[in-house]
Amino acid sequence: MATKFSNIVDFDDMVGDFHLTYAEGYETRFNDMVTTNEYRVLINMLGASLYNTYVADQELPAWTDLLNGSEGYEDSFEVIRNWEGLVYLLVPFHYSTWVKINQYHSELTGFVVNNQENSTLLSSHQINVISNNAYNEFLRRYNECFIFLYTNLETYTEFDSYFVHYKPKGRVIKTSIL
Repeated sequence: MATKFSNIVDFDDMVGDFHLTYAEGYETRFNDMVTTNEYRVLINMLGASLYNTYVADQELPAWTDLLNGSEGYEDSFEVIRNWEGLVYLLVPFHYSTWVKINQYHSELTGFVVNNQENSTLLSSHQINVISNNAYNEFLRRYNECFIFLYTNLETYTEFDSYFVHYKPKGRVIKTSIL
């Protein structure tokens, strides 16, 4: 099992399209959720070997590029790309999860929805659309991270052994992923 390190994303990173409104206790609950989910997402994305390498030495330049982003790298299709970093990757995932888990509150009588006066309450369908849109954005960014790691296999050698499970067998048609 890989060693965990502190959260990459915290409540203050939730800005722009993924802004979360502050309420008493939300920051602690949010950070607890991040602690639970972030490790799982990173192990799934990076593989345990790459994750453990950079947990052991977070000062490595390659980890800094992965964490904070890298501008102007050329992918395998000779397209100049920018990688925005792991916070950029993880924010929509945490937003999606937060919206979904806070849609209902569990009580002894079952799940209940807040009913506020003088405000418009979103339907569960509308909330699911918001959550799913954020999750789709996470998947798009997940692909960007994958492209960054694949393009830089000589730097992220630990990812190469993990990546072998994703390599297509047989003939590959080169198309640009934009």
